[in-house]
Amino acid sequence: EESPQTAREAFLLLKRAIELEPTYAEAHGLLAYNRWLASTHFGEPEEPNRKVAVDLAERAVALDENDAGCRYFLGTILAYERRWEESNAAFAAALELDPNHADTWAAMSDVSVLDGRVQESLEQIQKALRLNPYPAVWYHCHLGQAQYAAGDYASAVETLRNNETYRTNSRKF
Repeated sequence: EESPQTAREAFLLLKRAIELEPTYAEAHGLLAYNRWLASTHFGEPEEPNRKVAVDLAERAVALDENDAGCRYFLGTILAYERRWEESNAAFAAALELDPNHADTWAAMSDVSVLDGRVQESLEQIQKALRLNPYPAVWYHCHLGQAQYAAGDYASAVETLRNNETYRTNSRKF
């Protein structure tokens, strides 16, 4: 369950993993995502966390260019930096490496709905949910966001009131 406390614990464990194995790409990617979440969801300062997140995500990809997960982390973080072309390229690279990378499809849904491509967003999140039978809670938040953007308010309310979305930013809708 994601919370400020578990994010802090993960931060310490990931830093230790990188100390023990400095070339561990996935740990860099996860730490990048952790710093991004810290500033976007858990109330930690935007700076230096935003810059640290970008730097760590870029480092993760440099360490292992063939890791779809690292590309997904980079794509997500760059989208929230409004570096759209680079974000799209990172997502495309992730899907080229692993066309069934469900987290990438789900993250792309978030970006698509924000870009006004609502139908594409719905298709992306539905594909992510088909690919991952045990999705993270944020998948449901993205589904509700896409349903809301599509004007399907009844479905959005049902999705966003689910227990699965409780610890997400779904309550702002």
